[in-house]
Amino acid sequence: MRFNILIVALLVAAGAAQDLGAVLNRYPSLSKFNHLLRQFNILDKLRSLSHITVLAPTNQAIQRLEDFGFDFNAVDPLVVQALFTYHVLNGTHSNDSLTNVPRFVPTLLRPPMVTNVTGGAVVKAYIDGDDAVFQSGLQMAARSTETDILFTGGLIHTIDSTLIFPHNISVTAAVAGLTSFLTAIDAAAMVSTIETLADATILIPTNEAFESIGGVESFRSTEHLISTLRQHVIPSRVAYSPYLSTSSVTTLQGTNLSITTGEDGAIFIEDARLVTPDLLIYGGVAHVIDKVLLPNKDAESKANAWKACSTMMTADRQSDRGSQSGVIAANSVIYTFIVQKLELAAISAVFLLAIAASAIVLVRCSDRIAGHLRSLQASRRQGIWETDCETPPDKVDVIKPRSVP
Repeated sequence: MRFNILIVALLVAAGAAQDLGAVLNRYPSLSKFNHLLRQFNILDKLRSLSHITVLAPTNQAIQRLEDFGFDFNAVDPLVVQALFTYHVLNGTHSNDSLTNVPRFVPTLLRPPMVTNVTGGAVVKAYIDGDDAVFQSGLQMAARSTETDILFTGGLIHTIDSTLIFPHNISVTAAVAGLTSFLTAIDAAAMVSTIETLADATILIPTNEAFESIGGVESFRSTEHLISTLRQHVIPSRVAYSPYLSTSSVTTLQGTNLSITTGEDGAIFIEDARLVTPDLLIYGGVAHVIDKVLLPNKDAESKANAWKACSTMMTADRQSDRGSQSGVIAANSVIYTFIVQKLELAAISAVFLLAIAASAIVLVRCSDRIAGHLRSLQASRRQGIWETDCETPPDKVDVIKPRSVP
């Protein structure tokens, strides 16, 4: 609060503080941003607002976007307007008001344009060292290069990268390498259900979490898979990690999940540890967890059944592994390509969407190929699997999440 009072005091003391356009004219390093705001009729709208914080990409940041292939003159003007609207935060957020505890700040980007979050698409803002960091979709982080530039409507922070719209869950999971979750929601025909939700929180198990229960193919029926996935969706609540505490949440399945905090500050949802928090998505937020949350748990009996089958399944998987290695390598190339591009430039949502969508098609095709290979082995053990190994155990050791390729 005292920082906002200070900002107001400085504005009053300045007396003749200039409007946004005049201030941008004084900064040659923001000439491209200044020009684009005028070209697409955004500047006049921002001039009429007060108590806002403008995140202004430098010329170099915008040039990297253009070098990557984004042509501001070729895309729909509404896309450009939405992109730069996402660079405007509600409220005046000075550099000194930010801490190492993330703040999730609503922007002027509101539904139905490129977001399904009622209060507006957010930016994750925090301090890292001496820099203010503003994280957007696909975990892209822009760092401040100059902060607390005053104008009559609020503040400007210059940033070294353009922000990216929060994407849908498929693109977000694909870029993060969470392929097992993608396979699961595709197999359950739940992609559309999850991606059209508004104001939701999605819990995404790691690939290792799915593997530890036998993979997506281990579910005894489509209905079992669907009920499990619904257990990972928290509707009507955008639960960012700093706001999770000792409490419970109700899932789309109708069950209650308990939330606790460990002595080291780690957040647990039931017995699943939150390992990667706050992936901003089109309809809210997603968190990566290290276990699959199975409904109607009976861990002890499932564990015994799983042990009885482990020797047979290990042998079958070893025979599959050689054939699947080429598929895994292809996926690695896809994700490495995307991640490299993310590191090279701040990419617009529209352009990256085309890349990531292509990657998803390749990934899903490769998953299906791998599935056909596994089915050849499954026919040998079908009788045993259906009777003794119907469901793998849900009580498994915590496995360190694999890093994104």
